[in-house]
Amino acid sequence: MKTAKSSLTRKAAPVLVAGVSLAAFAVPAAPAFAQGTPGSVVDRIDGTVRILARANVANHMRVGLAANGHLIVEDDTHIQAGQGCTIMPGTDDTAADCGPATGSGGVTRINAALGNFGDSFFSTAPINTNINAGTGGDFVRTGSGNDTINLRDGVIGNDAAACDGGNDAVVGNLRDVITTDCERRVRF
Repeated sequence: MKTAKSSLTRKAAPVLVAGVSLAAFAVPAAPAFAQGTPGSVVDRIDGTVRILARANVANHMRVGLAANGHLIVEDDTHIQAGQGCTIMPGTDDTAADCGPATGSGGVTRINAALGNFGDSFFSTAPINTNINAGTGGDFVRTGSGNDTINLRDGVIGNDAAACDGGNDAVVGNLRDVITTDCERRVRF
């Protein structure tokens, strides 16, 4: 009997491991970092690229155009590519290519939600961008599109934003640093 039980245990263990692995892929909102699953998620639906930063880590995100005109999204804490984006080979899952950024069928908007730690978001893309900085002390710099940045997290003076060209609007808390190249600045 002991042998049969031991054999059954050995057969069941790989199924359990496979079941856990499948569950981790099915629920990207709660990835297990220790298992190496990516944290931030990026996808592209029509002309909109959506970025959801990983929670409980300090994300360091960059968005820009590659030489071929594609929009590239990077996060040092790893990134998962959803619909319309692909992981770039040789990047250790830290960069995703979200296809053509300009021209017919190009990206018209970037929507990003940062996490709950001190995150940074740096974009050189000339695309209208909407950023919700989340909680934590964050730094946001956007490209030359018409951008909207929300720094409000209820903490006085812990965030900073800079804009580059376009007609930009930033809402922050008292003493958040908002540079003068952000044309419309409001602090509460």
